[in-house]
Amino acid sequence: MPEQDLENEVQENEKTEKKWKRRRYGSLRWILMVLLCMLTFSGGFAFARSPVFDVTEISVEGTQQLDAEYIKDISGLTVGRNIFAEDIALAKYIIRMEVLVEDVHVDRRLPGRLQIRVQERQSSAYVQAKNAYYLVDGNGCVLRIERVVGKLDKPVISGVGDLPDEIYTGDTLSAASLKTALGLLAEMPENAIGALSELNVAQPQNILLYMQNGVQVRFGDASDAAEKSQLILDICAQQENYITAGKLAYLDVSVVAKPVVSYK
Repeated sequence: MPEQDLENEVQENEKTEKKWKRRRYGSLRWILMVLLCMLTFSGGFAFARSPVFDVTEISVEGTQQLDAEYIKDISGLTVGRNIFAEDIALAKYIIRMEVLVEDVHVDRRLPGRLQIRVQERQSSAYVQAKNAYYLVDGNGCVLRIERVVGKLDKPVISGVGDLPDEIYTGDTLSAASLKTALGLLAEMPENAIGALSELNVAQPQNILLYMQNGVQVRFGDASDAAEKSQLILDICAQQENYITAGKLAYLDVSVVAKPVVSYK
């Protein structure tokens, strides 16, 4: 064999050997990385399952109408269970099924506290129907049904058409006239709502209000609700003697710039 060919063969053998060494080194490094990851994962899993992360407290925030203990009970969350084993999504789903709950957040607070934050629905008014009064929130969701009515703590919305024959708690009433009434109430100041007894929307362009002091108010449509409401309060304060004596027939604030006071 010529000397040059022998030298070339030696060089080729050296290159091949170097390649195999690099491959063996790369394979060994990859195996070590996999083993390290497995050890890290196993260690982390074991640590996460340790008693350090057992639930020691379940807190409930935001409840006013609902009892905090009731929320804990229905959530399915348990003190003493590992915090990572708790089904947070299921707890939120179950709590949201309660009609008075509008939204809920459940968070892990490591190492051992679960925090439930509840946003409750706020009642707006009673909707008068044939056989009952339905307490609804600002979106028309039925929160409670009153068959026997005493003194109501919210205004009554009457004259609502297109109500379903069967209504249950949790249903959302979508009648157009009800939406008009709820939108009006949302714009009225709190002191005006407190002075209001009934709101009749049988004719949405000619809404009638009945105040706690017995005064009937011809409100017109639902526009300028805040301004009209303040005008009603101002006139009632000015006409208090006539109202007490039963000599005021009605107020008309349908045109804000030209309110009318009618006497008996």
